[in-house]
Amino acid sequence: MRAKINPNAYQSAFAIDDPPRVVDLAPNPRIIDDGPVPLPPPVPGPGERLARRCAGAVTKIAYKCVTFNKPKADFAVPAIKRLLASDRPNAKKLAHTIAKRCARAINHKSDRALKAIKRICDRCIDRLLGLNRPDLARHLSALCDDKDKEVEDSRQDAIAMIRSAMTDAGLSVDAVSDR
Repeated sequence: MRAKINPNAYQSAFAIDDPPRVVDLAPNPRIIDDGPVPLPPPVPGPGERLARRCAGAVTKIAYKCVTFNKPKADFAVPAIKRLLASDRPNAKKLAHTIAKRCARAINHKSDRALKAIKRICDRCIDRLLGLNRPDLARHLSALCDDKDKEVEDSRQDAIAMIRSAMTDAGLSVDAVSDR
């Protein structure tokens, strides 16, 4: 036997005379009424745009150099160790050659990056000073110093990895120079 449904049950549950109720299941922290809408940030002037472009270029150059140096050394160190562990008659000579080529590539890439960073920073700082923005020039100069140090540190770390692999095998490190 089926239960009979009262056709007026729906209407009695949601009477038209009742005001709508808002059910708050969880507070929404994104809806905050602080009054008037804040103004958009001001449009950056030529000094800010120039500083942003220069900072981006310097950061990109430093990033490319750092991401080149470590993998290059990470590739060379196991290759040197494999060569020295093998029974090849000219293994030491090949290990020296690999170490020298890797160090040369790391030094070349780092020198070019440092030169490019210096060139960009000098030009941008001169232009910022010409626009009468010494505050931005100081910030850019500090960024350039940081990126120079980052590139130089990555060079030294990569060369140290190669030198360590050579000294662990008892070979001279004359083939690996940091300049």
